[in-house]
Amino acid sequence: MEEEYRSWKQYIYENEDKLRTEDANLSSKEFYIGDTLVCLYSGKAVFSAGMWLQSEERQIRIYSRNEDYEKIIWRTFAEGQESGPLHQHDFIEIGYVVEGCACQSFFGKDYRFKEGDFWLVDRHCFHSDKYSLENLFTVYIGIPSDVFDAAFVESVGNTEIQKFLSLALLEQKKTRQFLHFKPRRKETDGGKLMEKLLREIVEQKVGFYNISKGMLARLLRSLSIDYDFMITSQEKQKVNDVLYVEIEKFINENFRTVTIQQLVEHFHYNEDYYNRLIKKYSGYTYSEYIKNVRLKEAEKLLNNTELSVGDIAEQVGYDNRANFYRLFVRKYGLTPAKYRKIKETD
Repeated sequence: MEEEYRSWKQYIYENEDKLRTEDANLSSKEFYIGDTLVCLYSGKAVFSAGMWLQSEERQIRIYSRNEDYEKIIWRTFAEGQESGPLHQHDFIEIGYVVEGCACQSFFGKDYRFKEGDFWLVDRHCFHSDKYSLENLFTVYIGIPSDVFDAAFVESVGNTEIQKFLSLALLEQKKTRQFLHFKPRRKETDGGKLMEKLLREIVEQKVGFYNISKGMLARLLRSLSIDYDFMITSQEKQKVNDVLYVEIEKFINENFRTVTIQQLVEHFHYNEDYYNRLIKKYSGYTYSEYIKNVRLKEAEKLLNNTELSVGDIAEQVGYDNRANFYRLFVRKYGLTPAKYRKIKETD
């Protein structure tokens, strides 16, 4: 469990006697969809927050916080009881698995969310929580639809890949009604951003509403860029097309010092992904691709400047002149000096 969440788990235990309510129903009303009884969990005009703490003893503590109240509901489930009440929200919910493995049923199909995963549930998407005997700690945020839309607009990044992924996220939210986000790499900002957002909503200090909107925009940016979520095969191909163009541009602008780790930090995919993508589109491995870009730049400098070969080697990213000579000869069949001389006589 991330260190920043340990205090929230302790917060529930320390305040459960004071905040406990015997009202075990979070619903504002119930209604039927066909023959199925569905509970409606109604939100308020501003953010709400919740935490779900489930133990091996079939005991669940549900923390709930909005501008009107703060409470903890105790719920127990009997042996053989598999799920909580079927429900839907009149707000958008973003959830995060802090510890354990959460399982929810959407439209009758079960989905498992591992530690570090997020989910996003649109309004009026009915679903239920699946019970288990495993320890589980999840946190979730309730967001009015208009607040979500405004934060989403702010979250869209500047690069083409950021714009595309953000729009893909919005489209999938509309068509699927729920999304499962899996981190692309071990270190992401999503969990920390979620904790900061949770803290703002629970503590409700002066200015928390505007701060929460800003934090939500950052979280949505992270979810669209740092996490994988369901998109169509056509959209996946488009992601690859757009991303390769962005990578090509980044490398051409930073070829002297670029490393694959910089690509990881800038575009948020793992190293193997870049190797596969560059090989697919260029036919070269990552290292071969970088060498070609540097040598093409060296060729330009030899043709268009009077810089010494040593200066050119340094400018294109090679501190070791012998290594530069060896690579240049392998590609062009001539030393840099002979290459320049031949071009001058052409």
